[in-house]
Amino acid sequence: MAAAPALALALALALGLGACGGDDLGGGFGTLTDCAKVGRATSAADRTGDAPADVDLVRATLARDRGRLCLDVRVAGEVGSGTAYALELTPAGDPSGPPVTVEVTLLAGQEPQVRRRSLDAGERGAAVEDAVVGGEGDRLTVLVPREAFSGATERGVVADPDWRVRALAIVDGERRGDDLQPR
Repeated sequence: MAAAPALALALALALGLGACGGDDLGGGFGTLTDCAKVGRATSAADRTGDAPADVDLVRATLARDRGRLCLDVRVAGEVGSGTAYALELTPAGDPSGPPVTVEVTLLAGQEPQVRRRSLDAGERGAAVEDAVVGGEGDRLTVLVPREAFSGATERGVVADPDWRVRALAIVDGERRGDDLQPR
């Protein structure tokens, strides 16, 4: 997918600003969301052990309803600081179509940061102030409100997307990551 290098760069830059911490997030943070209650859900699974445990994506569920998105991610290890997760959405059946991403960055001592960006426009993205993020153990959830997807193209992509989840961490200058998508 053409957006992959741009997405990796965006995540690397976000992590590079605060990757000094590999500190624990204290056993849990924020509010976990039950994505099954949000709307129609689609799940994907991946084998364990194909990446370091903190970024080894083993299951992801995406639910949508009335323009809202809910993502539930499970990793092989524990969700920790210094890690970014990205949900990449493209128009159904058109992998070359304009992607929309929702990025969640976890940095030690800070509230989770959520941004929405349209990579085809090369935009820097916009903070999603009303997103609900929670994490505990091997689980991270993010609920993104309808208002985060302002343009008609974005709303069209969100209505019926093909999707992929990526995780990226930079530890001691080494980039490690994983991705997962439904087949």
